[in-house]
Amino acid sequence: MSPQHFALYGLIFRRFMQSQMTPVVVKKLKYTIEIPEIEYSKEEVGISDVIKHGWDLIDDYRIRSQKIEDIDSMELSIEKVTYWKAAKVRLYSQSDIINLMREKKIGRPSTYATIVSKILRRGYAIESGKKLVPTKLGVYVYYFLNKKYGKFVSEERTRLLEEKMDMIEEGKVDYMQVLYGLKEETDEILRQIDKEEELQQIINEVNNIFGFGSGKRGEFRKYKKS
Repeated sequence: MSPQHFALYGLIFRRFMQSQMTPVVVKKLKYTIEIPEIEYSKEEVGISDVIKHGWDLIDDYRIRSQKIEDIDSMELSIEKVTYWKAAKVRLYSQSDIINLMREKKIGRPSTYATIVSKILRRGYAIESGKKLVPTKLGVYVYYFLNKKYGKFVSEERTRLLEEKMDMIEEGKVDYMQVLYGLKEETDEILRQIDKEEELQQIINEVNNIFGFGSGKRGEFRKYKKS
């Protein structure tokens, strides 16, 4: 076996041994980091001391990584400041999306990863730096569906449909009755499909809201001065 195999088996063994040991009792401290010059303040929690040992006797990394000194206050000088441009809206990773789906009861464990992969494969988003970034196509599709058929594609509607599927599986409702209701909804969607001019109007609205444009060198993102 390779060193990586031994390392993996060692990790599994240590985790198992820790799971059979007593909990660790620690003294935790809550402290505030303040930078008055930029009006920044953030609360953090750390471990100042171990009162009673337990699973940490096998591996105390989680204790050491949170270790802080037990002090009332102290001043530090800023030696280096690094800044970068970031999106105002927090971008999600694939695991973030899956956790959200699990919390909101959308989809099933067997379909979580499939749904995310389809979003990427169909070009609705791209992955950059382990974060999902919506594409122009993805913005168009979301805006169009949300505006035209919002009640059919909402989170609540998806959740209710999944509940009906569970009830069918448990024999609590007749599947034909559910299918008939879905057919009526589909017919309503088909009746709402309008002319191509309305689709172009929605595209223009998206361009105006999100700053999409096109020129001699292709498509671009417009940035308006505030």
